[in-house]
Amino acid sequence: RGERVSPSSEREPLAPRMFAHAFTARALAFRPLATARLTETKARTKARRSLVVSNVASSGSPPSLTAAEMYPALYDPAQRDAKYGGNIAQYLVDCHDTPGVTFNFCGGMMFGLVLSPALREHLGEVAAAGPDDPRQPKLYDASVARMSMKPDGYAKDASADDATVFHGREVRKVSAAPHGSTSTMFIHLSLASGDDAEAWSAEEIEEYSGWMSDRGRRWRDGAVYAAEAGAGWGRAQVG
Repeated sequence: RGERVSPSSEREPLAPRMFAHAFTARALAFRPLATARLTETKARTKARRSLVVSNVASSGSPPSLTAAEMYPALYDPAQRDAKYGGNIAQYLVDCHDTPGVTFNFCGGMMFGLVLSPALREHLGEVAAAGPDDPRQPKLYDASVARMSMKPDGYAKDASADDATVFHGREVRKVSAAPHGSTSTMFIHLSLASGDDAEAWSAEEIEEYSGWMSDRGRRWRDGAVYAAEAGAGWGRAQVG
């Protein structure tokens, strides 16, 4: 057991050699069977693939495309600038109206954009007025990575003007996204400068004191919104 036999030894290690030959014989015996099974499996797989291709061809259904492929002007910067120019309101409206459009909002987590009906109407009016309308949302460049870096100032309160700052909610784990959205996670924006049934509640306005990390914020669910006086947003909208 474990003994090594020198090349000059007259006794050959017969048992190991017999075991090796027996193993080889068994492998050779099973090889045709294994080959036959592999060939059969490949044939079944090819048949299934042919059936799928045939079904797609007969139904006339085109291959599925991503939202970025279907709506490149909403994703590609060059095409976006060529189509929208300074009409940021129209861009936001189209992002809301187009199913499947998402943003890499939080470390690879894809969020949709949902506008309240009141804000959707407001931005639609601004978009129709054109890019020179003073109510157009302001687009900051990449150097403004945080709200505190805004060149026009940043107040750590709930003030918003629907142009440089919006009232927004980060909504997750929903079973029924509102207003036609197909996302289970989305950014919900509401109108701050007028009447909006989905506006921030009085409690949200009172509590907000500037940007905070997830750990420092209070997360509301549908039951909390239902309990807050005057809150028109909650379980009825998102399930």
